[in-house]
Amino acid sequence: MSRSVCQSSGPNRAVVSGIGAILSLTGLSSWGAGQCTSMPLIGRFDVRHLPISTRELPTSTLETRQHLYVTETPDADLIAEMTSLFAAYGDLWNSQNFSRLKELWDHDEERPFYLPEEQADWRTGWASVDAYWAQDPDRPFIEAMFVRYSVSDAKYLAADVAQVIGWLHNDMLMVGPAPAMGGDCRFTAVLRRRPEGWRIVSYVEAQTTALALVQQMYEKNVSPEFDEFRRALADKRTPRSSRDV
Repeated sequence: MSRSVCQSSGPNRAVVSGIGAILSLTGLSSWGAGQCTSMPLIGRFDVRHLPISTRELPTSTLETRQHLYVTETPDADLIAEMTSLFAAYGDLWNSQNFSRLKELWDHDEERPFYLPEEQADWRTGWASVDAYWAQDPDRPFIEAMFVRYSVSDAKYLAADVAQVIGWLHNDMLMVGPAPAMGGDCRFTAVLRRRPEGWRIVSYVEAQTTALALVQQMYEKNVSPEFDEFRRALADKRTPRSSRDV
């Protein structure tokens, strides 16, 4: 690789965000015992009610994710339109020609907003966004990337403007000796209806915190037989009328 990951421009998504999460874990040693009362509390963050955990989302079945906080009746037709659009957007990622992502943006938008998950700050305006998508064909740093989107909900902001929220999963192999990596990320986008269909004007990816990622890692590593084991213990300790079923 001709440039380091941190110096590379463009969508070096999972690697940078994953490294950042790992490095930020060094701060865990600074949390005092008084801030951590008992598991599953970590520091001041109660992770018992995280809306998503990796055990709910095998990486091969993104579509099965449970959207636990979608409580109002959604607009099924709009969600279907957004699901179709972001399936196509995922296909553009998977083409490995990232400049093609612009095909599903509103070219008449004067100042698009873009926040990739691994970037330190916003990209605003076409020059900045186009530069992010650009790759030097003589010095590629991504060998392969596979992206899938899952739309959670969508709503109209105006007659021809809508917002969508959801999740994406990406698998990536960088050029070099590092193994492939994958991860999940929240996203939201604002879109404008054009004659050719919905087109993006603003797009944000929001990675979960390092603390939440650690919690999800430990949840994923629980042995499959543990639930049956702990229920058997509960049966021995609890009267039949109040057993955990």
